[in-house]
Amino acid sequence: MSGPRLLPAVESRPTAIGWFASLTRPIAVPASQPSLIDAPGWPEPPPSVVIGPTPDRSPRWQAPPDPRLPDAANWSASLALAAVEVIRGRRPLGQLSRWLDDDQLDRLAGLAARPVLVPTIPRGRPVRQAWVQSARAQHPAGLVAETAVHVRIGPASVPVALRLEVNYDRWLVTDLRLR
Repeated sequence: MSGPRLLPAVESRPTAIGWFASLTRPIAVPASQPSLIDAPGWPEPPPSVVIGPTPDRSPRWQAPPDPRLPDAANWSASLALAAVEVIRGRRPLGQLSRWLDDDQLDRLAGLAARPVLVPTIPRGRPVRQAWVQSARAQHPAGLVAETAVHVRIGPASVPVALRLEVNYDRWLVTDLRLR
């Protein structure tokens, strides 16, 4: 009889290198940019703004993303799944400290401190796995992304909204909302 079987661990930490070093400070977004997170409903665009598809099928008010940064939709899908795992008690909060600003880290810590019901499947067993069903991103400015992520935990859905801003050479979550 042999001893316990060990499986290799998958490296899940982000790379330590920066995408570009020329950025020296976070970029501020003009107040005139629409926001999905702060608005109570979909805001009506000003009359001077023309919203409609361009040949590449993106809205005209949307800025092109900076190609030196990772894809915002994929990046936020990973982070949203990690945030849901923190709230479910399956991941330590400290793993997200590099990617969330202090206010959002405190907010997530408050959510993680509350007892959360874990969905069950018909036989009463708890659902162990959470996964991302979809993720969408928009760029109100080149170095800003607002994303919506649909996380599934068995039959339950958890919508997650994130606002990402470039902080030096990486994405930083400046607003995180879970329902």
